[in-house]
Amino acid sequence: MIINSITLENIRSHENTKIEFNKGITVISGRTGSGKSSIFMGIAYALFGSKAIRNNNALLRRRKNKGRVILEFTKGKRKIKIVRGLKRNKDSIGVDVDNLALFIDGKQVPILARTNDIDKKILEILGYPSDLKKPVELFEVTNYTKQDEIRKLIELTGREREDHIDRILQLSKYENTFENLKYIINSFEKRRIESMTRIENMDKIRKESEDIRKKIELIEKKLLEKKQAFEEKLNILKEIKSKKERLKQEFDAAIQMSNELHNLKGIFKNILNNLENLKKGIELNERKKKELIEKIEESSKGEKLEELQIQRARIEGKIENVKNEIEKLEKELEKIKKLKGEATCPLCGQDISPAHITNIKTNIENKIFDNENILSDLNLSYKSYLPKIELAEKVDKYKAELISLNKILNSQKNDFKNQTMKKEEIEKRIKELKEKGEKVDAKKEEIEKLEKEELKFTNECASLEQNIMLNNKLKVETKERYLKLQEELKELLEEKKRAEKLQAIVELLNKLRTDIRSIREIIRKRFLIDFKQEFSEKFEEIRKQEEEYTVDIKKDYEPVCFTREGEEVSVENLSGGERTSVALAYRLALSDIAAKIGGISKPEVLILDEPTTGFDREDVKALPEALRNIQSIPQMIIVTHVPELKEAADVVYEIHKKNGISILKSL
Repeated sequence: MIINSITLENIRSHENTKIEFNKGITVISGRTGSGKSSIFMGIAYALFGSKAIRNNNALLRRRKNKGRVILEFTKGKRKIKIVRGLKRNKDSIGVDVDNLALFIDGKQVPILARTNDIDKKILEILGYPSDLKKPVELFEVTNYTKQDEIRKLIELTGREREDHIDRILQLSKYENTFENLKYIINSFEKRRIESMTRIENMDKIRKESEDIRKKIELIEKKLLEKKQAFEEKLNILKEIKSKKERLKQEFDAAIQMSNELHNLKGIFKNILNNLENLKKGIELNERKKKELIEKIEESSKGEKLEELQIQRARIEGKIENVKNEIEKLEKELEKIKKLKGEATCPLCGQDISPAHITNIKTNIENKIFDNENILSDLNLSYKSYLPKIELAEKVDKYKAELISLNKILNSQKNDFKNQTMKKEEIEKRIKELKEKGEKVDAKKEEIEKLEKEELKFTNECASLEQNIMLNNKLKVETKERYLKLQEELKELLEEKKRAEKLQAIVELLNKLRTDIRSIREIIRKRFLIDFKQEFSEKFEEIRKQEEEYTVDIKKDYEPVCFTREGEEVSVENLSGGERTSVALAYRLALSDIAAKIGGISKPEVLILDEPTTGFDREDVKALPEALRNIQSIPQMIIVTHVPELKEAADVVYEIHKKNGISILKSL
């Protein structure tokens, strides 16, 4: 990976800073607190997100709501651009998803799961393992040298250096594994002992289970016997009930016939009374009929009622007309009487004199008188017809009574005939019922006998059913206990298997723990060979084939030097330039070994953060030349406040603060 540029917008003290990088050595110089370290924080955040920094609050500029980092680099032949934004949300700072993007060769890569998706894609581009939990740590070991780290690597005590290098080479995990296995083994052993304690009662449970199984067989045998007896008695009981039901139906039918017989006897008696009454009624009505015929014959004189009524109606009509005429004339007379002197006639509308009024009045009075005489004659004529009409009406009344009486007689005679027929039918039915009703008592006795048998078998069935229920309950309870014991046995068998597996695991882990004691040394020896080779090559690269000294690494990772004659020389006794070369070669070799262990390619960029911390003046003077001699790393970025390191640079940037804002200047 070769870094091309980084842009910081509202990142810490940087308001809007863009730094261009090329291959070779780039030195970023500035006083402490000027904003140099923020550049590397931005690089780490762009590559690995929030996991690379302690928290987002440490990155976003104070009193700013948004910020972002844009990192551009080349990996192989591909040009990569990463954009990661930050956004303030009330009291917290989170990822700005609107400023989250990844470009490869100028084309934006679709990001589905946002942050997680871009993180995975970047690891893929860098060639980092996808399951790496803290990729920033691998980046720091292979590409980033912290302040004071170069000096510490050669000045640490043997144990401190060994632990430090083991952590870098991921060998400390074996020591930790050795210690952790002790607790794991103890945990498995504890579980194994617990399992063994639980399975101690297995034989006891197995015996109890077998006893219960036999008890269940005995209960089932008794249940079968009781059920068979119950079925037999139940069948007998069904037959008894069926027979009793049939007899009861016959008995009920007999009772109904007895009731019917009783009712028929009452009906028969009523029919006899009815016949007697009908006979008397017929005789009485026959006498009445004879009397009516005689009355009709005596009263009838040849006058016809219809003709008499017509004549009466005519006379009544004439009387009504005359009365109306008289009433009309009387009204006219009243009007004439009211006239005085000369006036207009209300009848003809002509002017009339008093004499004329008198004549009209007299004329009307005469007409009234004539009509009253006619009315008197009509009333006399009407009265002469009344006796004849009354006699004719009386004859008609007798005839009507005769007709009604004939109907009654006919009805009585029909009733008499019907009642006589019904009497004969009832007599016949009574005779049949008397014959059938003789067996009622016998059926009643048989029903009572069957009811006693039914009660006996019902009680026996109830007793058997109760016994079956109790045995079923006992069987269920016993089976539940049996199943519970079987489940316990099954669990104990599983527990036994687990105990055996745990025993095997404990034995295996103990063996593994024993083996792990030596694994660390084996792996250290394996990588120590590569480490020595890398260290020697880096030292020769930095020293430009000067053969005054050769270098090597001891078992505890302590770097040592040898003269041409093979005499061992301590690093502390070397000159400033030689000591600087050893320290720098040691750190570069460590980066290559860490990359190899991490399964990634050798670093193409090395970032040095204040590499002269802890160096004396002589060491500092030697460092620029040593850095210039390194050709195996195409790009180095150095942050420093030491002016001497500018001598090693191809490009120099200077950072200073003005009003709290970092200002970048190219020198």
